[in-house]
Amino acid sequence: MVLGVMMWPAVCAARVGTLQPLATGTTAFQSDGAEYAAWQVAGSPAITVLDGRDGHERLVTPPAGCRLMRQGILGEISTGAARFMLECGSGRQAVLDARSGVAVDLSHGAGAHYDWISTGSRYAESRRTCGNGECVALEDLRTGAVSLRRHVALYDLNRSGAPVSAVCGALRRRLASALGIAEPGYFAFADGVLALPTKSDEGVELLRCKGKPRILQKRVMPRDFQLGSGILTWDTGYPLRESAPEEALSGPARLISYRLVDGSRHEWGLPSIAVSGIGDGPQPFGYSAHAGDPVFWIAATSAFGGETGATLDQATIYAARL
Repeated sequence: MVLGVMMWPAVCAARVGTLQPLATGTTAFQSDGAEYAAWQVAGSPAITVLDGRDGHERLVTPPAGCRLMRQGILGEISTGAARFMLECGSGRQAVLDARSGVAVDLSHGAGAHYDWISTGSRYAESRRTCGNGECVALEDLRTGAVSLRRHVALYDLNRSGAPVSAVCGALRRRLASALGIAEPGYFAFADGVLALPTKSDEGVELLRCKGKPRILQKRVMPRDFQLGSGILTWDTGYPLRESAPEEALSGPARLISYRLVDGSRHEWGLPSIAVSGIGDGPQPFGYSAHAGDPVFWIAATSAFGGETGATLDQATIYAARL
């Protein structure tokens, strides 16, 4: 019983705060979940890189023709270890090191085109490929070597050889099921902790290898799970791809953070903004992220609508610190 209490700190009463505008007219945003965030403003070739530890911002000039990849239809983009994904035209992509400002071309001379959507410090990972989607490509950022792997696994993109992430038996089935959901931000997994919607999709569940699952929130539709630096974030807003939601939100739209070590929790209300190009009136359309203590809500301000959803055009970034 004592061990259970130590492993699962009580969920503290949430502190409710206010998000403040950080940047407007942005066309792309990425966060590594641990330390760095990056965004690009319309009309500017430079990328703003934020160090989440001290709040320092600096401008990084990407290679000619390259820009930060945007969310939207490619919402599954994920980054880590101070690396960000770039698109460079003509199908080219690159990985930007936030610390050094150096970019590495992907699949240069590899003889095959892959859509790269994830990166760590050692490898980049592609969207499902092999024609029938049974594998993914991994590229070694140091050597340029490309290998194909089965997609039904999580690979550690920060370690030599990109081994399969270790998963204990207690989490293996739930994680395998979550991997089959083709929805960006549907779950988050790191260091033996799995966060995902409850089986009814109307709550937030946190699981570890030992101890009982913990329900962090009920009667909501959680989205955009991100886990890094011992912090879990998610939100209850509308994803941009649902450009005309048929049902109202189950409660106030919120961005929520939960600190694993002590169970402390914060909440911020999400602004409702009329999105140009969609025409559904003010709604909390967007997605959330964090970079250590800073948390972000990327609120869509304009989008390209379509029958299956919308693609982000421009956004206002709102932010706060834990």
